[in-house]
Amino acid sequence: MGVARDLFKDVKQYIDWTAPSHKIVLNGHSVGGSLSILLLLLMLQEYGADFVNRKVIRVYTFGSPPVVTMKNKDVLEAFGVPTTMVHSYVQPWDPIVRLFSEIDAVYPLVSDVAEDGVTVWPSGPPRALRPLTKAILESWDGWPRFRENFRGTGNQTFTSVGVQHILLPDPTRYLADRFV
Repeated sequence: MGVARDLFKDVKQYIDWTAPSHKIVLNGHSVGGSLSILLLLLMLQEYGADFVNRKVIRVYTFGSPPVVTMKNKDVLEAFGVPTTMVHSYVQPWDPIVRLFSEIDAVYPLVSDVAEDGVTVWPSGPPRALRPLTKAILESWDGWPRFRENFRGTGNQTFTSVGVQHILLPDPTRYLADRFV
């Protein structure tokens, strides 16, 4: 939030200078997407919902970690803007979009975890990186301790806002998997 506040100070004058007929689009990838959502919330705080509804067309995020802790999925509506103002695009195996949430962010990197919660074994969609990641983790003596520590610190209550779009890649994208 500190970075978003600093960024907001830098762009506030440009927001103030927008002509009556001009509209604003916020967007970003990864942390930039999270900052876009935080900028929207800071705009709501500074200018109010009427201004934001009139001036902001949409916020687009791509693979961004969640930044809101309200359990209410309609957090944007609670601030007076429609949920459809934010459109987030995520890939189902991207660990970044799971950071700081209740969902295990390490899971997509290693696929499934055995019943002991530590041993990794690949399943799910074929990916060239998954067998390599599995071999590295299984050979690392510190993996069980890392896994437990990550579960303790990674399990937080942040949630995504807006409309979530899941992007599924074309099967031919993973042509390397067929060679491996």
